[in-house]
Amino acid sequence: MSSVQWRNASAMLGGSILLGKERALMVQKVTEVVGTSKRSFAEAAENAVTEAAKTLRGMKWARVSELEMRLEDKKVLEYRATLRLYFDVER
Repeated sequence: MSSVQWRNASAMLGGSILLGKERALMVQKVTEVVGTSKRSFAEAAENAVTEAAKTLRGMKWARVSELEMRLEDKKVLEYRATLRLYFDVER
């Protein structure tokens, strides 16, 4: 069982890539998602990317910004990974 939460945090990044003698403007948006897993942090991160891919196109990078565990009676019940996903802005 896994789940993903979308956090209301996004930002725009801009940059340019040199193509021949011209510069092509590259703009990416950043959004934050949280994935969970009962097995591992890696699986929680993979779950977040898998779910986000259902609605986001052009994902290029992901950065894990937080790792958390839900605990009960000295046992880990759930792993959580918060990711920042970078994807291209469509024009």
